This record gives sequence, C-alpha cells and structure tokens, in this order.
Amino acid sequence: MMHGMRLLLAGATLALAVGASAADNTAAEASVIGADSRFRDGCSALDENPARGAAPGTWHVLRPSGNEPGYPQGFCSWLWNIGAFSAGNELYKGNPRPSCVGGADIPLTDDALAAVSNTLVNARAAGAIMIVRFGYTSGSETGTEPADFSVLVGHVRALGAILGAFPDVVLSVECGMTGPWGEMHSTYYREPEHIRAIGDAWLETLAPQTSLLVRYPKWVLDYADKDVDEFLASVADNTYYKVQPAQRRIGIFNDGYLGTDADYGTWRRHSRWMVREQGVVYLEARRNVPYGGELAHIKPEECEAVPLFDLSKFNIVQEFYRTHLSYLRNIDTRHHNLAEFIGTLRLTHDYDFTGMPNLSEWYGTDLRTFVRTHMGYRFVIRGVEFSCGTMELAVENTGFGHLLIKSAATLSSGAKSAPLPLDLRTLRPGETRKYRVTLPGEFPSSGPLSMRLRLDTPAGQPIRFANDAMYEGDAVRLR
Repeated sequence: MMHGMRLLLAGATLALAVGASAADNTAAEASVIGADSRFRDGCSALDENPARGAAPGTWHVLRPSGNEPGYPQGFCSWLWNIGAFSAGNELYKGNPRPSCVGGADIPLTDDALAAVSNTLVNARAAGAIMIVRFGYTSGSETGTEPADFSVLVGHVRALGAILGAFPDVVLSVECGMTGPWGEMHSTYYREPEHIRAIGDAWLETLAPQTSLLVRYPKWVLDYADKDVDEFLASVADNTYYKVQPAQRRIGIFNDGYLGTDADYGTWRRHSRWMVREQGVVYLEARRNVPYGGELAHIKPEECEAVPLFDLSKFNIVQEFYRTHLSYLRNIDTRHHNLAEFIGTLRLTHDYDFTGMPNLSEWYGTDLRTFVRTHMGYRFVIRGVEFSCGTMELAVENTGFGHLLIKSAATLSSGAKSAPLPLDLRTLRPGETRKYRVTLPGEFPSSGPLSMRLRLDTPAGQPIRFANDAMYEGDAVRLR
C-alpha cells in the first residue's frame, strides 16, 4: 500500500520521499547512470511545452451582438478589441476615426461577455494557455477610450470576473484598455489615479495566481506611489510587495522590445520611470510573472544600428537571463525585419557570463533559434543515480525564465505507477538541483522506470525535458 509523499528542501537538494515499505531495504542498487549522451540537451525546439516561448496572437473584435467564441490553441496571445462599447474621448489630442468606436459609452453586453467566457471554455478544453489583452482599438488611433472613466473601469471588472474563473487558462493579463493597440500610451487616462483604478479593478477580479502586466515602468511606480529610487530600494531589500502585496502580481510587457537601446521609450530617465538597467534589476526580481511582448517593428537598415547587438557594448543574452524573458508574440513572424536580423547572429562563447548555464551545446546556433528555444523554462536531466531503493535526479533549468504553473510527475514501472509532486517552479535559470526520491515498495528493484511530467491543471499539459535521447514515446526513461 502506497503512503503519502512529503517534500523537503535542504540546500540545493530537494528530497521527494515517496512513501515506501520495508521492501525498499533490499540489496543496494548500483545502477548508476553516468554522464552520457542521454543527459545532454537534444537542442530540440520544445514548442509543445506549455506557457513559454512563441505566443502568437491576433486581434478579435467584440460587438454588442452576434459574437462567436474563439478556439485558442497551445500557448497564445488573445487580444480583444472592445471599441464598440465606447463613444471615444476628445480630451486627448486627436479624435478617433468614426469606424473605430461604437458611438456610446455602454456596458459590455451579455452576448459579448458570453463570447469571452465561451472562448475560455474552448481554450480549457484544448489545453491552451493564454496571454490576454483588451483595448478600444487594435490600431494607431488615439482617443478611443470611453469619455466616462467609470464605464472603462466597469468593463475591466466585468471582464476580470470572467477571466478570474479560468486561472488554469489565463496565465497573465496585459493591462491594456488605454491607448493605441491597448499599449497604455497616448491616452488621457495616464494619471496615477487612473492607473491605480484600472490596476485595482483587474487585481480585485482576476484569480490570485494570475499576473497583471503593464506597458511601462511608470505604471508600476505610479501604482506603488513611489519614485524610482525608493521603489528599487524596496526591491533590493525584498519589501516592495510586503507593503503592497499586489506588487507580487505586477510585471511589464514590452511591445517595443529591442528596437532601440531604450526599446522605443519603454525605458527612460525620470523619477517615475526606469532606465534600462533599472528595469532589468526590477525584472530580475520578478520570478513569478512572465516577461515578454513583441519585437519592435523597425526597418532593415535600423537593425544593425541597435547597440544592444554590439557585443563590445552589451551582452543581450545576459539580459535575456536576467529579465527571465518568457514569451514573444512575433519571434516566428515571417519577414519580420528584427527577427530575421537576430537570425543572422550566432551564439558563441563570447556571450558567456558568470552564472550562465553551460550552453556549449548551442554554440554556432543562430540567435533567433536560441531565443525561441530558451524563452521561459527549459529543463534538462543531467544525471540519474539509484542506490538502496532511492533515486537521485539532477535537473538543470537552462531557460531564460521559470515554470510559472505548478507541475507534478508520475513514475511508472511496468504496470505500476505512483504520483510524484515534482514542482519545478522554484528551479531558477542556470540552476541545477538534485531531487532525491524514495521509490515505492511496490516497484521492482530493477527493470524499466520512466517518468512523465505535467502541469498540475485540469488539462494536465505535458512538459517535455530537453533530453531527446532519453525518451520512449511520451515518457522519459530513467532506468
């Protein structure tokens, strides 16, 4: 009979004790797997791994009636245009084109809300995980937000209540709502009172485990009501979220990524803003929220002029790791100038830095492929040892970021199986840990032993290790 499992953390070794019987105390096992090809990174894309990597997205229009639900697949961005529920706002320079808004500040209709809910139902059924955004225009128009700010806040609360029922589907919400493309700039609603009202409406209605990403550091600082130096001091001593717990769930999305050394205004010098290095320090502390967005749209001749790709001035790979880059919408977009330029660069030892995982297996790979395959988490089994009824599993995270959803595993030996609470969320980029498992007494002392790792969600989306040579079907063979 199998007993419960306990999870113990001691130093860099995590002990997973799977309840065992006295039958474990048989002759010592000596099946030690040495450092062979099985423990190397197979350099495969791992595109099927959930909640990391390329997150393609398009805009979907919601209308007062006649809405159809969407059918999200995989890891994706889902962006909704709700301009039909706004009369536009003449308080900001420039008026919206008449076709961009619906003509009245009205609540979201039951039909529109049902389309949102049913889209999430479809996503759950398909095992999809989403980055979500809403805005009043999917273009460059300004002044598309409702003139009545309370209507905008009401839209957020109505939408947040629906999204909040799908924490296994909605990984994060890009705050959106204001400005062109919902990017939170070029808008009348940019004052601290607007920022806090919109942020509170999202955070009070979304599930506690769902993060909220804002477009600029200004939103982070204004929501905290702190200047940059004071705020970063609280980040350094790890108190910024203790005084304001909501800060634990707030991060940044970057839709001007790598277009200039300031990511097209994402970073700037101001008391209520952050320069690039300050932003990197802030993001380095954000281990439980995703960071990503879109590569900037720039001309081909502008790409080589971006100093971020000049290794004599900057190590962009080090920044990928420090900021825990986890998703990009357009890394796979064909004929995207910046994405294609990144594809002309090669990863070499010149990008190495202190604390970087051993990436020698990737030297010579184009940087676009390297980014695609390392956004978010990337787990590599570096060794397995068996002795006296126990197994010690060494796992390295070579990805830029973290696993953001709880995971669990199943061990199988012949017809017997046992659950294993292998939660890898705390395995940091570049870190290797040893997980020690006492094998169940029902398992034979020799013979095949395999493992499947999945998200601990209703869909149980599988997570594949990077060890191609260890796989048999959908399971990694440990013995």
